[in-house]
Amino acid sequence: MTKKIFFREYGEGRNLVILHGILGCSDLWIPVAQRLSEHFHVIVPDLPNHGQSEHSESIDFGSTAEILCIFLKTNNIDKPSVIAHSYGAKVAFQMLTKGFPIEKIMAVDMLPSTTFAEPAITQIIEFVGRPLPCLKSFAEAKKLFTEQGFEPRFADLLAKGMTMKNGSLQWKFNAKAIGKNGGQLLQPIHFEGVTETPLLVVKGQLSPYVDDNAIADAKTHFKNTSVAVVPNAGHWVHFDQPNFFHNIVCNFLTNK
Repeated sequence: MTKKIFFREYGEGRNLVILHGILGCSDLWIPVAQRLSEHFHVIVPDLPNHGQSEHSESIDFGSTAEILCIFLKTNNIDKPSVIAHSYGAKVAFQMLTKGFPIEKIMAVDMLPSTTFAEPAITQIIEFVGRPLPCLKSFAEAKKLFTEQGFEPRFADLLAKGMTMKNGSLQWKFNAKAIGKNGGQLLQPIHFEGVTETPLLVVKGQLSPYVDDNAIADAKTHFKNTSVAVVPNAGHWVHFDQPNFFHNIVCNFLTNK
């Protein structure tokens, strides 16, 4: 299941992999990665079916995790720590179930049992599965997304997932597969047993994604679990509170 994976690479030192969320790409994490590269060797891939990485028919967590495990092993990225946001966190947890060694996991506003309860997620998946009108500029795209009811910040993020092709903006991610099989993204990750891998749960104070039940479930599988609640932050914690987020990352990865 070898697939072409595009990735960005910064710095030297201990390996640190950053996994973006659904409909995202490595571009969104450049500021975070560059800042962390002062201390770590940072690898930021475009997940399969996203960005400049190869598309396929499978978007389930198992297939995506398997492709990433092969990519990291092929590039000699041994036992990295992982920062993983949203969908990317589910992929990271699935990698653990496949036996891939991870030094530490920092799960950003997502846990194995989370099922994306927000109606907005279903709305987004349905929207990207529909044909796009002819959009000649990013301003037109953002206007369309806002008209669909997406908040301005998320409209900006969606626009970053587009590229100009033959005079019209197109999605970089595999919109057809995501729209068709998006229900797979709403499923929990099922763990068996207990792992020694340290887990830091980073919850946005204003986000509904991670609740007490999800945290309690995670603690039954991760012996070393800690929780950080980021004040005045929603689901995109790293955008809402970049300095706070950076400090949490550094403290966790350096055992402070």
